[in-house]
Amino acid sequence: MTESVRSKAIRKTGLIGLAVNTALAGIKFVIGLGSNSVTIMADAVNNLMDGISSVIAIVSEVLSKRPPDPKHPHGYGRVEYIAALAVSVLLIIAGWDLFRASVLRILKPADIILDTRSAVILGISVVLKSGLAWYQLTQGRKWNNSILTAAGSEARVDVLKSAAAIVCSLLSGMTGLNFDAWAGAVFSIMLLSSGWKTLMEAMDALIGTKEESSLSQEILTHLKSPEVIDVYDLVLHSYGPLNQVGTVKIQLKESVTIKEADDLIFELREKVRKATGVDLLIQVRSAGPMDMEHLLVRENCCRAAMSVKGTKAIHAFCWEKEENEISFDATVDYSVSDYDSYRSEVCRKIKEIYPDARVSIDVNIVRQK
Repeated sequence: MTESVRSKAIRKTGLIGLAVNTALAGIKFVIGLGSNSVTIMADAVNNLMDGISSVIAIVSEVLSKRPPDPKHPHGYGRVEYIAALAVSVLLIIAGWDLFRASVLRILKPADIILDTRSAVILGISVVLKSGLAWYQLTQGRKWNNSILTAAGSEARVDVLKSAAAIVCSLLSGMTGLNFDAWAGAVFSIMLLSSGWKTLMEAMDALIGTKEESSLSQEILTHLKSPEVIDVYDLVLHSYGPLNQVGTVKIQLKESVTIKEADDLIFELREKVRKATGVDLLIQVRSAGPMDMEHLLVRENCCRAAMSVKGTKAIHAFCWEKEENEISFDATVDYSVSDYDSYRSEVCRKIKEIYPDARVSIDVNIVRQK
């Protein structure tokens, strides 16, 4: 996936969405005003919001391609997440306005007049919107663009809402019953739900969530090597759909020289970058001797650490016999909130076995799903 191809595809999809939604909004505004239907007017407003979403998708795509600068060394890829946040706010505002208008229409009903020609035109708009929904969803998923995916998902709901708007307006006009207003209230709740979902997804992308297990596993697979004993504490940061950086710790065999370690790190970084696109910083930890005495100390310390609540795994264990120094990394779950207290408890457990040892513990939180 190249940025230029992705950018052109997203802009093209955004322009098509803008053209279709603007045309549909204009048609439905005219029909909605003439028929006095709150659901058709709401559908017109919804199409207008979709058009604005397309504009935001185009603008955010342009802005996100700005090159890195001293103030933003990782580029502007997260502009897409901010744009998705803006789209979600627009959806929530539109949903609230529709809900308010529907409640007022329920309290003060009005006659609905929808002629056959207008109904046919609205029917054609449903077909157009169905095609647009499919196209936006396909392109959004293909190019990993949350704005297009959200627009496509919402457009798919719009198809059902538009069809229901036609039916409710016709029924209200024929029976005098207030189907139109109640349908508008239901649609507003659907719109609010869609906006809230998009808002939460955008917030998650900006705040940061656990790494996807599939990507994490792929990276860990590419880090396998005969010289690597252990791989752990993988952390990924997203600066846009095509810009991810990360850090990871690996433990190498004691026999690996500095030059060999340097060559290996370069090789592993390139392998991960070519396979996943992730720019990975690798921190090397050396393994200690593997004689029986060292293995016994390791086993005893690991058992002591694992007995402390919240401990998930022990990595990079090292015992310097002459200095009687014990060091390792402890991976813990989210039940551990006070790292200092946790370290003290683990140290206490180990000193019950080795009272004269100096213990150093680096605490890492579980990040992979």
